[in-house]
Amino acid sequence: MAAGSAIAGFSAQGAETGAWITTWAATPAPRWSDDLPAPFGVPEVLESQTVRQVARISVGGKSVRVVLSNAFGEKPLTIGAGSVGIAGKDGNVDQATLKPLTWGGKSSVVVPPGAPILSDPIALSAEALSEISVSIFLPKKTALSSVHWDGVQTAYISGPGNFTNEAAFKADSTLKSRLFLKRHMG
Repeated sequence: MAAGSAIAGFSAQGAETGAWITTWAATPAPRWSDDLPAPFGVPEVLESQTVRQVARISVGGKSVRVVLSNAFGEKPLTIGAGSVGIAGKDGNVDQATLKPLTWGGKSSVVVPPGAPILSDPIALSAEALSEISVSIFLPKKTALSSVHWDGVQTAYISGPGNFTNEAAFKADSTLKSRLFLKRHMG
């Protein structure tokens, strides 16, 4: 699964061309603005917590890249760790498919204000219309600045700790918005 653009969210790699294509996308917006009719229950900040988000992809593939966005951030966004895998029920992931995300070969990354970041390609076979889980660990006090309000699928937020490599996920809270997740490419 890959995207055609380095600023995409979740992508898949097309078997015929070897090119990355976007298989799922969301449009980040500021956490709150005067244009929004009502709050969506997104917390103002998270600290030392893991966020697991599920996205139903359109096109399947054998590898994936994830795009995270700090489009509306005023400070750098620190991602302490990340993972991707085939989604299970209630925030869980199929253990056999759970893979760590990397950025330039490193397990953590700092995303500058106003910028996206594209993960390294990860070998992950996924069928068309399957659900992929993306987990990110936010080790520092993090303002939730870049949000897609109507995520349709549930996002899971943990208590304190890095649970990106855990197949079972105990959520302290849930929401229907996307946090920093912009696109999947394959």
